[in-house]
Amino acid sequence: MFYIFATRRSNLLKQYLIFITYLGVKSHSGYGCCTKCEINGCYYQHKVCFPGTENNRRTDKDFQLKKDTNHHIRLNVALESLNIGCVTNFSIDYMHCVLLGVTRQMLQCLVKKRKKLFLLKKKAITAINTNLKCIRKCMPSDFQRKQRTLEEIDHWKATEFRMFLCYTGIILK
Repeated sequence: MFYIFATRRSNLLKQYLIFITYLGVKSHSGYGCCTKCEINGCYYQHKVCFPGTENNRRTDKDFQLKKDTNHHIRLNVALESLNIGCVTNFSIDYMHCVLLGVTRQMLQCLVKKRKKLFLLKKKAITAINTNLKCIRKCMPSDFQRKQRTLEEIDHWKATEFRMFLCYTGIILK
């Protein structure tokens, strides 16, 4: 059942589902969810945040011994019989870390009125929105979603952040 579901998804989603299903660790929003270091999150403004950058790195040996009880949620005997490095051989969760994490925060910092230091002027935002509307009209069907304007950034999906990061954001002035 799991294999049939995973073959219809991208490689990144397969890796993420393997983490949750087979590795038996917390998902992207848990307090001890980082797969590369032993940071514990804290709840801040209705979100789990991870303060600081200097934390102990996870090792494959510590993962096998399940030293961090906050990170592991279930035991997987089949995985333990394999001799693979569960920390070093799996990549980070690209969608949540890069697209919905860093890219979203950077764009919101430029568009929303949280910090005036980085805020774009209304004229620039209007020009970008106009260009996004023009691009939307000639977008090929290869893309899952049509790009929405920056006014709707709170409702963007990960595919829209990826499209802005890789394609449309590059050509906008």
